[in-house]
Amino acid sequence: MEWYKLHAASLSREAIQRCVEDFSGNITHLITVSCTGMSAPGLELELLESLQLPATVFHTSINFMGCYAAIHAMKIADAFCRADKTANVLIVCTELCTLHFQKENTLDGMTSSMLFSDGAAAMLVTGDTESKGLTIDHFYSTVAWKGKNDMAWQLSSKGFLMTLSGYVPE
Repeated sequence: MEWYKLHAASLSREAIQRCVEDFSGNITHLITVSCTGMSAPGLELELLESLQLPATVFHTSINFMGCYAAIHAMKIADAFCRADKTANVLIVCTELCTLHFQKENTLDGMTSSMLFSDGAAAMLVTGDTESKGLTIDHFYSTVAWKGKNDMAWQLSSKGFLMTLSGYVPE
């Protein structure tokens, strides 16, 4: 988590700056997303300060939800924007998967190392219906209870251990 705290903010900031370089409005909400690291007081507060956003910006984190966390963040951003047409919600997803690289020669470890990497991506969701860009029409989700044991993260003294069985596609 020390390495996460050292590097997540700068990686996130770079993604955010690229995302909003042509945006001239005010950010009203900030949502950070990660399942590979956490720190306190939190990545979102580091970003508020380093981006010099007002202390009144609504901020929250979505942590440890896995691959679907970005969609969850988009749902929350969409709800904010539908409730307030002046909302401008900045989402940044930051993952540092290599922090949890496992040296043991297991199929789960090798597969997760091949599929998951380090990086950050940001997006701006706005309530302004006249803005250029994509439009969120609606969301649909369901839980696939059958596969809940086929893809999981477990905390351990060696980092986060991933289970990623071949049954995930089913």
